[in-house]
Amino acid sequence: MNLLEHYIEKIYSKEDVTDEFEKKIGHKPHERLYLLDIDVNCYGRKERIKKSFFESELNFAEKNGYYMA
Repeated sequence: MNLLEHYIEKIYSKEDVTDEFEKKIGHKPHERLYLLDIDVNCYGRKERIKKSFFESELNFAEKNGYYMA
C-alpha cells in the first residue's frame, strides 16, 4: 500500500488529548497528542475526519499543509 499526501484544507478544532490517552493506556505518550477535526483532500477525494497527531507530526502537517497516510 502506498502512502498518499492528504492536504489539510480546514481545521475545525484542535484538542489536546494527552491526559485522556494516559488514563486509558496507563502511561504518558512519548510526546503530546492532539485530536483534530479537519477537512482533507486526497487526490480529489474530500472528506471531514477526526485524526490524532503527535506534536511532531502536527508541526510537520501545519508547516507543509499535508500529512502522509
